[in-house]
Amino acid sequence: MVIVMNYSRLNTLNKKYISMFSKLYCPFKKNFNLYNSSDFFGFSKLSISWKFSVKKISTKSSETISKSNKNYNSNIKKPLLLKSPIEKYENSLNAKNLVSKKYFKKAVIYMWFNKITGQAYVGSSYGGDRLASYFRLSTLRKNMAIYKSLTTYGHKNHMLFIMENLGDKNQISWQNLLQKEQIYIDWCFKTYLELCLNRNPKAGGRISAKLIGKNNPFYGKSHTAESLAIMKNSKLGKKNPMFEKSKSPEFLYWQNKDKSGANNPLL
Repeated sequence: MVIVMNYSRLNTLNKKYISMFSKLYCPFKKNFNLYNSSDFFGFSKLSISWKFSVKKISTKSSETISKSNKNYNSNIKKPLLLKSPIEKYENSLNAKNLVSKKYFKKAVIYMWFNKITGQAYVGSSYGGDRLASYFRLSTLRKNMAIYKSLTTYGHKNHMLFIMENLGDKNQISWQNLLQKEQIYIDWCFKTYLELCLNRNPKAGGRISAKLIGKNNPFYGKSHTAESLAIMKNSKLGKKNPMFEKSKSPEFLYWQNKDKSGANNPLL
């Protein structure tokens, strides 16, 4: 609460009392005028018109901020796990550009945990790209509970657990992976109850999961030479959406950001 005073003839008041008065809460209404207050706070020489206006300032002191940080740290939730994970990331940002390369062409079961809300999500990856998708903006825009949790609280407030590595995806069928994932999904619903971010109680409920392998209508097929030529010619010359256009320096910067050296996904 701050008091703003419009006044003149400051030489009639002692600066010490002015400083003390400005720190006090003003009991008057906005734009209240006080005339000839000879006994107000003992100021016998106060004969001018005072105008008080009260303003609210929504600021936090350093003490309040430090207390809120302590409460934040004390409220961090601890995860419940079905078994000891083979790998964990306390800050899931550290898993970016790592898990996709480490588990490339691997069949794995993973679990996300929100340290703020205590919510959990169980999933599987059949080749590593699924894990990498959780760090892509195009994926995070989708309407799924786990994506909303990541965008709302940030990756740094999520833990990522690699629960099981079932080996090379070419040596294990998709159905076997789903059977293993189903065990974790059932456990997640029973353990976390309403805090389980999985909305489908059955593994492989996604449309993409139903189009794996022989279920894919294009399985074992390839484009003909005529089809490839048509697709190629459809984007040549002026038909190309980038015809006579160039990428801006800003676009090139963000394309190459965090993708050099050890962060290069092709290394």
